[in-house]
Amino acid sequence: MADPASWDTLVLNNPIEVIDYKENMVFEEEIELPEEGYVQVLIDFIDTEKNYDVLTIKNEQGIVVEKFSGVGSNILTIVS
Repeated sequence: MADPASWDTLVLNNPIEVIDYKENMVFEEEIELPEEGYVQVLIDFIDTEKNYDVLTIKNEQGIVVEKFSGVGSNILTIVS
């Protein structure tokens, strides 16, 4: 894996926020990157109903690599 200090940074300036939540709602946000490699994801803050509302991170093949639920902050994960 390349040195993280050499990685490009993509910052989402607008937090992903679902305001008008409906039961059994699915919300997806896709981020495309210019080339293959690793993605470091930093979640500043998450507040979901534990075990019911889940943030799922998938890789390019659609394989689930991380799941987050409940309340947390400063969560760091690396996705390949």
